[in-house]
Amino acid sequence: MEQNIGSTPLPAEVASETKVDIKIGFDQAVLAMLSGKKVRKSDWNDEYAFIDGEYLCLQKKDGKHHWILRTVDLEGDDYTVL
Repeated sequence: MEQNIGSTPLPAEVASETKVDIKIGFDQAVLAMLSGKKVRKSDWNDEYAFIDGEYLCLQKKDGKHHWILRTVDLEGDDYTVL
């Protein structure tokens, strides 16, 4: 009787549509935007933030806007990198 010694079974594949949203704080969100990524706050619908030149911007349905930060934005820990 022959056995296949040394082979390890592979773990089950996770479905590609499974996505885990990791929540980060504003400081990590800024670092992500500095590296060219977009971020979204949990209470925003289809809006997202990004850096354009020297400005923090928000992309909304009606176009791009400069992001005027509020205390709640700075203290938020509910950002997700897109």
